[in-house]
Amino acid sequence: MKKLSLALVFALLISVSAFAGVQEFGSLVIDVPAGWTATQDGTTVGIVKNDSSASMSVTLETNEGVSIHDLATAYAKELNGTEPTQIKGGTFDGDWTFNFGNSEALISGDDKNYILIVVTGADNAASELTAMMDSIAIK
Repeated sequence: MKKLSLALVFALLISVSAFAGVQEFGSLVIDVPAGWTATQDGTTVGIVKNDSSASMSVTLETNEGVSIHDLATAYAKELNGTEPTQIKGGTFDGDWTFNFGNSEALISGDDKNYILIVVTGADNAASELTAMMDSIAIK
C-alpha cells in the first residue's frame, strides 16, 4: 500500500471541506454543512466538525434478515452501551436508540438493510447534527 504525503493528505482534507453541501458516499447522500469534514471508510461515513467538538458517523449495511432490535442489542453490548429503547412517535418512530460513553446511537432499517447513526458532542452542534440526520437519503 502506498503512503500518502502529508501535503497530499492536507490537500484532500481541504478539498472535502470545500465541497460543503449535498455529498454522495456510495448509496448514501448527506447534506454536509460548511465547517464540517466528511470522509468515507468502507460502508461508514464519518463527519467531523472542523473544531472537533462534534461528530457523526453513518453506516449503511445489509443485515441478512436480523431484526433491527437484535442488531441494536448486539451493537449496544459490543459498545458497552445502555439497553436499547424503541422510539415512539416523531420522525424516528419505531427505530432503536442507545447510549455509550458520551455518544448516542440510532439504528433503523428493515429485514434487508440497516443504518446506524452515531452522534458525539450533540450539545455542541445540535442544529447542524439534526439537519444532517434529516438530510440523509439512500439512493
